[in-house]
Amino acid sequence: MAGDTYTFHDASETIRRVRRAPKACSVDGLRTNTVTLTCTDSEISSLAFELGDGADSLAIESARDGILVNGGDASDVVSLSNTLDLGGTLTVNAESIMLVDSGRPVVGIQTTGDQFFGGSVNLMADAQLVSPANISFNSTVDGTYALTVDAGATGTFADDVGGLSPLADLATTSGGNTIIGGGMVATLGDQVYGNPVLMNEDLTLLAATIAFADTVDSDAVTPVHLVAQASETVNAFGAIGNISPLASMTVTTSEGLTVATHVQTTGSVNLTVLDAEPDGQDLVIDAAASIHSAGGDILLRAGDDLVLQPNSSLMAYGIVDAQSDFGNADPGVGTLV
Repeated sequence: MAGDTYTFHDASETIRRVRRAPKACSVDGLRTNTVTLTCTDSEISSLAFELGDGADSLAIESARDGILVNGGDASDVVSLSNTLDLGGTLTVNAESIMLVDSGRPVVGIQTTGDQFFGGSVNLMADAQLVSPANISFNSTVDGTYALTVDAGATGTFADDVGGLSPLADLATTSGGNTIIGGGMVATLGDQVYGNPVLMNEDLTLLAATIAFADTVDSDAVTPVHLVAQASETVNAFGAIGNISPLASMTVTTSEGLTVATHVQTTGSVNLTVLDAEPDGQDLVIDAAASIHSAGGDILLRAGDDLVLQPNSSLMAYGIVDAQSDFGNADPGVGTLV
């Protein structure tokens, strides 16, 4: 029973694979609105679902094997619920993919192979995806829940994340690397990138806090622009543009900002800490940190204090313009050090 394929042609179908079932496989209700697929774990190594021309609905409640879902011509919906622990790959090609809550606090999907989501993903619960290989989102990701992507090789976001409905939080773990090919990542809370980030398109990040634990680089062929806007702060612990320079970088925060790494761009660098009351909107260029703009300006705007520590370096093709007490929301507070 290895590698069986099941084809469904009726509209509004729901197909469930039950984890603990009698031996052999059985399919019930093929011509009804509820289709149940039952297989024994030991009887099957992979399942393939071919959704027909109708607007089908496929619900996978639990499984232990590799799963392939190919949507038909209509608006198919695939729901992944509970905890899926697959001894293989997960590939879902459908217009809409929902990660839903079925009574457990976190939707967990773990595979021994790749995970590929070929349609728009909607988070209906917090989700944690784990694979020693690749995890790829080929379309948009939305929903006001938290998403954690733990890919041992590469995690890829090919389209916008949170563009229609910002996520609660987004985190990538320290294994592998993250490729961002969409134009926006928006969260209501934090964005934490625990591994090297490679940008394939101009990118805008919107969040409360943005943290880069490792390097950030442009695509090796075409430098891209990075805009990061945080209602709190942005932290970068790895070099930015050191392997492949960014086209430009604009960072705006509402709390203090410290540059503690190397930043390299082909265009301008614009760092702004918005002023507010009380004080504390400082911009610090840390000791041994450097900002190098090979073809543009460096603009530094601190709401309060602007601190250039010893051994820090600013190099620009154009001008270096540094201002403290920018915005003057709390008059008399702010100096250039």
